[in-house]
Amino acid sequence: MIKRAFTRFRFSRLLSDRREMSLESFFPLWATSDGVYAGPVGPSARVFPEARAVTRVAEDRRISDQELLAALQHPDGKIAAYCFEILFRRRSPLLSAIPPAVAGRPERISHRLGCYVFDCTLGELLKSRSKKTEAEGA
Repeated sequence: MIKRAFTRFRFSRLLSDRREMSLESFFPLWATSDGVYAGPVGPSARVFPEARAVTRVAEDRRISDQELLAALQHPDGKIAAYCFEILFRRRSPLLSAIPPAVAGRPERISHRLGCYVFDCTLGELLKSRSKKTEAEGA
């Protein structure tokens, strides 16, 4: 918990600088997170540094969709889930190219959006969010 608080504080400062950062530079923040923050959370709609980092990477086109797709293979399920969330936000055509091995990953993920917390496997998260993209595209 202390490590997560310190990491959040450090990244809050880094994110406010607007300096150029690589995808891998966000991995320590996402790895220490207690869940996947997809946006504002809770009744006060608090935006955690993890969600701000997702927004920043999603808007930064210097980080390619191919780089994000490759990061889905990362051994840490939370990092893979955050990279998927960025692809989802970008409405990337590579969402349909997710390898079956990634889509079946069994790591438990706590996905947080608004006042809702969804506990599921990484594979289930990828499938449910991918279906939402397909439904919106239809």
